[in-house]
Amino acid sequence: MNKKLLKWLSKPAWQILLWQWSLFGVLAGAVYLFELQPLWQQKIVDQQELLTQKNKIEQTQLALASLPALSLMQSQIDQLLSEENTQHTVQKTLIENVQALIEPFDGKITRWQRQSPTTEDNFLHQCWDVTLDINFQGLIHFFHHILKITPPILMDNIHMTREKNKLIIKLMLTELLSDTKANE
Repeated sequence: MNKKLLKWLSKPAWQILLWQWSLFGVLAGAVYLFELQPLWQQKIVDQQELLTQKNKIEQTQLALASLPALSLMQSQIDQLLSEENTQHTVQKTLIENVQALIEPFDGKITRWQRQSPTTEDNFLHQCWDVTLDINFQGLIHFFHHILKITPPILMDNIHMTREKNKLIIKLMLTELLSDTKANE
């Protein structure tokens, strides 16, 4: 055998064990520093990220729990759409009525703009800002027959200007609807 190895083996056992455990400790420390510590740190970061995501999920679930049910939202949307369609039908009917009154006299609607509705004395007042191009006979016919339209139509802020062979009439039409009819 090698003289150095024999010299090493001839030392007392406690010295050999001390050297072996020291070498093992240095190797274990190096493995820990270079291999295990980064893995454990990544594990800690991943755990913290997992907790953060879990908290976000819980907050989102609480926020969603406070919202109304999807079926309730859908029924409210359907109700609003039906109300809008009803109001649009009423508006279209009034437009058609006005158009039918002025058409035989070469009249036309040049502007029809809906104003915001108001409620007074259990009646919904739906207003439209209207501009008409019409001749004088058509205007007389329009004024006479607009009062016969149901529901009642009120005329307000009438402004007339003459332009060649036609009159330009700017007026506010107000339709009175009962609240029960407006809510249907």
